[in-house]
Amino acid sequence: MSVVLYCFCSNSANAHLRVLRRIKSKIASTHKNQYVAIINDLLAYDEVEDGQELWGNADMYDFYFEVAKKALYYTSPVSRTKSLSILSQLAPCSLRPMFELLPSIKKMVGVPSWELQGQLLILSNCALHELCNDKTKLSNEEQPEEVRMIAQTYTEAEAAEKVPEFLEMIDQVFTTDCPRATQKIGLTYLASIIKSFPDLCDRYLEILLNVA
Repeated sequence: MSVVLYCFCSNSANAHLRVLRRIKSKIASTHKNQYVAIINDLLAYDEVEDGQELWGNADMYDFYFEVAKKALYYTSPVSRTKSLSILSQLAPCSLRPMFELLPSIKKMVGVPSWELQGQLLILSNCALHELCNDKTKLSNEEQPEEVRMIAQTYTEAEAAEKVPEFLEMIDQVFTTDCPRATQKIGLTYLASIIKSFPDLCDRYLEILLNVA
């Protein structure tokens, strides 16, 4: 029902943001797990305009990011999986705010949930795709803590530092012993970054033969 109502509201960032805030005021405190699931579903309906995700609206990005940030610490593995899904969808908008969450995200590699582990692979893929994308906007200058424009504003040094962390998560999750459903997610999503990270090839082929 929330998705239907969302699709029929005025097609603009401000209108959608008003709806999101209204949903938050109604159920965020009383039904927090359902709230995170709804917000994750609605994010897919926000549009790209002039090449900018979420209409280039930093307030909308902040809203979704804060929902994901809080849900990372919920006890429900399902809600944490939805949180990672939100972050994966936000990665093409702006990756740098997520760097502060990496220590908490990395602790999830041992959670016995194939969906959560699969979402870790999806997030790692999205992040690495941005970090190694020549078209991504990088800045060699220090950026303020709060960047209002939705853009990739990390530095070259930050990229070099964070790439190994995402690769380490893949190495820990994407194994021959992980659930087959997680393996299939990895095979689907990691195929797009094999060229950029050839060290993944051996593991990828090993699991591909194991699943086949």
